[in-house]
Order: sequence, then C-alpha cells, then structure tokens
Amino acid sequence: MNQPNRFPASLRDVAILSRSTFSEYRSVWQDISIIDQGHHISLLAQQLRGVDNLDRSLVFPTFFTAAAVKLLMTLPNHFWFWNVVYYAVGDSTGAGLIDVGVIRRVLAQLRDRCAVVYDLDRPIDELTAHELAVRVAKGVVLFKGENWQHLNGAELVFNPIFQPQAEG
Repeated sequence: MNQPNRFPASLRDVAILSRSTFSEYRSVWQDISIIDQGHHISLLAQQLRGVDNLDRSLVFPTFFTAAAVKLLMTLPNHFWFWNVVYYAVGDSTGAGLIDVGVIRRVLAQLRDRCAVVYDLDRPIDELTAHELAVRVAKGVVLFKGENWQHLNGAELVFNPIFQPQAEG
C-alpha cells in the first residue's frame, strides 16, 4: 500500500515554498527571529528526528551548524533567509549539516551576480530615481522602519547581502 507523500519532503521544498510565500517582502527589512517556528521547517525537523514534538531550539540544529545559523539570522527578512537556504541546500554536499562556509559561498555568489548588473558601491543618495526603484524592486535596497507592514517614514538602506561580508 502506498503511503501518501507528506509535505515537506526536504529542506529544499520548505525553502521553495517559503521564499515564494515571502517574495513580496524582498524589499522590506523584517524581524526574522521567529523563523524557526515556521510550520513546514518544524514539521520537517520533527520528521527527520523521528519525533512528534520538537523544541524550537532544536529546529535549526537539525539542518545547520551553529555558525551557519548565526550568519543566517543576520539576513534582513524572510524572503532572503529562505532564498539563501534554497541555494545553500543546492550548494551543500548533502552529507551532514549545512555549515557557515556554504552560507558564505551562497552570499558571495548572490553578491557577485548582483554586482554584474548594479554598481554596489554607489551610495543611495547618488542613485537616480529609476536606479533606486529598480534596486528596491530587486531587494538590493530595502525599506527599514519601525513597522515593516507600514512603510511610511521608513528609511532606504542597502541589503547587507549585497555589501562586503566580514569573515568570522
């Protein structure tokens, strides 16, 4: 008898669904501190660990090293978190946890691809209205304010993904 396929089947599936869900927020700075409470990643962690309930603190360690989690938690919003995870899953060897080296490689690849199209060194105040609009639409420049759901009064800042990353 065939058992029904239970979603999610993999971390890549969770990342695909989640980055699609949050794609409209690619240009808005958000608090991502609750991202490990997401239903799909928690369900997958439970499945992989073979348990019915799993403490929140064990969700990320099911997939990532502590250093990788620390770097992932610096990302500016849910979309970029899941986009980086998507590419990290593809870039990892599939053996063991995704480590910080994989996350750094993905970030460098994203920056390199973006740098081919945009001058990432130009200050925001030197961009034309069109250049700024395109960068906001692509998530290179983000709205950052007190409340990510209401952008009135938000400042424009560069997405840290597209800025040089410090090692460590």
